[in-house]
Amino acid sequence: MGTLKIALRLQGPFAKYGRGTGVFEWEMAADRCTVEELLAQIGIPATAKAFVSVDGIKRDPDYILQGGERIVVFPPVTGG
Repeated sequence: MGTLKIALRLQGPFAKYGRGTGVFEWEMAADRCTVEELLAQIGIPATAKAFVSVDGIKRDPDYILQGGERIVVFPPVTGG
């Protein structure tokens, strides 16, 4: 089994799940995992309304991460 390393940026209310800054690297002992599994591992509740972009593209919770990606987690945006 290898390791999976990604760069994370947690925005808005999700920054509190970061390592003090909301921007950090995450490494786990796995060859791959889904976006949903990643959010659970960093402590974001499954009930949270979060959008996730992987290398600038919005992805679904079942998207499989391969490592080396830049992940941004952000709340829904409203306005008019």
